[in-house]
Amino acid sequence: MTGKDFSESPATGTIVDLPQQDRGPRLYTVAAAAHELGVSERKVWTLLGAGRLKSVLLDGRRLIPAAVLDEFVAALLEEASDLEVVAA
Repeated sequence: MTGKDFSESPATGTIVDLPQQDRGPRLYTVAAAAHELGVSERKVWTLLGAGRLKSVLLDGRRLIPAAVLDEFVAALLEEASDLEVVAA
C-alpha cells in the first residue's frame, strides 16, 4: 500500500493522485488533550468531571477522542458568538 488515495476524474476518466490527509491521533491522553486545548491537565480533569468532555477507558488509560475535542471547541465558539449577540 502506498499511503495514497486514487480516484478517477469524472471529467477526463483519468486516474488522479489524491494525497492522504494527516488527521493526527484519534485518541488523546489527558496531557495531550490539555496541550491541544491550551489548558492545564487539571482543567481537562475538571471538564471531564463536569461532563463537558467525554472520554473512554482503554487498558486503564483515560483517553479523549479527537471528535470530542473538536465538538468542545465548536461549542465554545458557539457560546462566544451567543454572548457577542447578547452584548450588542
